[in-house]
Amino acid sequence: MKHIQLDTLLDQLRNLEQKHQATPDNETYKKLEVVRRNIRTLLLDDTAQSMIWTNEPFTRNPIRWTHS
Repeated sequence: MKHIQLDTLLDQLRNLEQKHQATPDNETYKKLEVVRRNIRTLLLDDTAQSMIWTNEPFTRNPIRWTHS
């Protein structure tokens, strides 16, 4: 389901970027920002879910190298 949403958002992004490049205006720019925000949110949700499933965030308990 998320892959379909992401593909749709990426298609929208591509079309809006082409439109904005051809004729820049504020309305197209606002739509671009909304689509970019939606893509970011979708990807961050996946990242957060992955961290929950690992049950151990990568930032906790870093490996410490010591010399003997």
